[in-house]
Amino acid sequence: MQHRTYRLMSFIVAVALALGTFISVSAKGGTQSTSLAAGRVYFVSNAGSDTNAGTASAPFKTFSKAMSVLAAGDELQIYGGTYTQQLNVNKSGTSSAPISIKAVPGQQVIIDGGGSNDQLVFVPDGTSYVKLSDLTCKNASVVCVLLRGSHITVTSFDVSGGKKFGVRLTGSYITVENSSIHDNVLENVNGTNTTAGWGSALRSAQGSGSNNIFRNNEVFHNWGEGIIMGSNTSQVYGNSVHDNYSKNIYIGNTYGVDVYQNVTYSTDSKWFRSGSPADCISLSEELINSTYGAQLGNIRVFNNIASNCKTGVGYTYTELSGNGCNNCLFAFNTVTASKSACIKVIDGSKNHVEIADNICSAGSISVPSGDISVHNNVMGDAHLAGGPIGDPNSYRPLSSSCVIGAGVNVGISTDYFGIDRSPYDVGSIQAGAKVQPTAILPSPTPIVVLPSPTPIVPTVTPIVILPSPTPVIPTATPIEVLPSPTFIPTATPVVTLAPPSPTAPAPVTATSQPPSIGAQAYDDKNAIFAYSGSWEETAATKAYGGSFRKSMVPGQSVSMTFTGSSFSILYTKNSTFGKMDVLVDGVLVGTIDQYASSRKLQQTWDLPIKLAPGKHTLKLVHAGTDRTTRVSLDAVTVYP
Repeated sequence: MQHRTYRLMSFIVAVALALGTFISVSAKGGTQSTSLAAGRVYFVSNAGSDTNAGTASAPFKTFSKAMSVLAAGDELQIYGGTYTQQLNVNKSGTSSAPISIKAVPGQQVIIDGGGSNDQLVFVPDGTSYVKLSDLTCKNASVVCVLLRGSHITVTSFDVSGGKKFGVRLTGSYITVENSSIHDNVLENVNGTNTTAGWGSALRSAQGSGSNNIFRNNEVFHNWGEGIIMGSNTSQVYGNSVHDNYSKNIYIGNTYGVDVYQNVTYSTDSKWFRSGSPADCISLSEELINSTYGAQLGNIRVFNNIASNCKTGVGYTYTELSGNGCNNCLFAFNTVTASKSACIKVIDGSKNHVEIADNICSAGSISVPSGDISVHNNVMGDAHLAGGPIGDPNSYRPLSSSCVIGAGVNVGISTDYFGIDRSPYDVGSIQAGAKVQPTAILPSPTPIVVLPSPTPIVPTVTPIVILPSPTPVIPTATPIEVLPSPTFIPTATPVVTLAPPSPTAPAPVTATSQPPSIGAQAYDDKNAIFAYSGSWEETAATKAYGGSFRKSMVPGQSVSMTFTGSSFSILYTKNSTFGKMDVLVDGVLVGTIDQYASSRKLQQTWDLPIKLAPGKHTLKLVHAGTDRTTRVSLDAVTVYP
């Protein structure tokens, strides 16, 4: 009876799709429908026609036609392909029935300006309650994505090739999340711009908008600033921001902003400015207009990891009189390998700053006289775990670290991983915390813009200056590389797939524990892996272990020898990623297609056959034909 009910439901849904009408089919256990509960689903395709009904089988051809029929609660799905038309989102939803615009699941949608078109995705003033997701935007004459409306969410975008900006917003209540924003600000390639300035990759314009959020994005290889937050009462958290030409994270002449749980660093000299890496997190007061004045205040910068930058954290620049960082807190940050200051505050008549509970492994804490309190910071070698720059696990204090219990409560109750601070350890990560690389960041506490408090009596508590011994680098346990036995497929395959599926039916959420009894998970940093060529380590909070490896050169490989009957491969998808061959004992057993329209972490490929008992060698090979594609490895889980 259950199968007959399912077949009947499928028939009804199929008829509804063919007619292009909305229908809802109720069944035991839930409701299935061909559209949103509050509206309709329309489709656009390069092969469509604006005389069509806009259904899945008869899609529109242009975005403008689709926008003309959209109403609150409706959804627009875009079939895969390259579009050269502007997506002008000029229709609003409501708080309970937003408009949703996205790629057809599993397909790549590219909106390409060809270098001559501007505002490839545009949300004008007055438009509100819109959700945009899974689009690739590239090659704009000025800005790829321009958001002027309010209550807008942009999720899982890939944005590149903007001449001045990748994503720019001037509205309020806008969230940009889980996106990759890279290789923008092309007007300043190699620092050659001759105009008065340059743009940035992800920018909220100074002095405009409020209540905006930038979270869980990767922002890198841009020829200007990485992130600029210029709107007030806003948040920047959970981002990986690295190797940008100017500041990595820049808070520009605004107030009421929290900056936390970000990883920011500069390691590639290609992106150094005048021979120096960018500042990691910098606050400033630029001239906006003749009436705006110096507004910097009520800023909290905490639980961040900042490495190998010019200045780690600080208030570093002003163009205004009556300046200063009013009611600002720099706390529980881990700053390593600074080329100049670890933490810096320039002179300002409004300075009211507290600098506490930070690790400064290199560089000084540089502050002027005035209303500034500096206390409970640890300078020099803090005995951190060590490892790749940008991997949060590298900055976890060892049990021998002097930071344990050396901090004080300044109103920050959790660490980088959301672990309770009890007792208060100095730095971004609690020494006793169990590292959770896939932990979901906690919902941020609402920001309250406080009045200027009674000035603190200037006190500078003596900073503990520690000797700088040789950094402690964990020694990997030697792995015995065993000879590769003959590959003998078992007569009874565990899964019959022809050809092997490149991806598992559903991603497996990796944790620090093996997924089943007897299984063993190996992170990409494990010494069991032998990499040929250069596999770049990429920090990503949501990757297994906080990072993954990627190869940009066809033919490069990575191998491991293991004992087991099967394995799963954890990897990352992205718009620039291609195919990777999987070989066991020299036999090709599958190919993983790692392409996706936007970055997707912790994707899983399962071996579709069962191996004979004994030792085996796994080899993964970059199967691309040129350097335009990459492949990745996050982890491998071996099953007994």
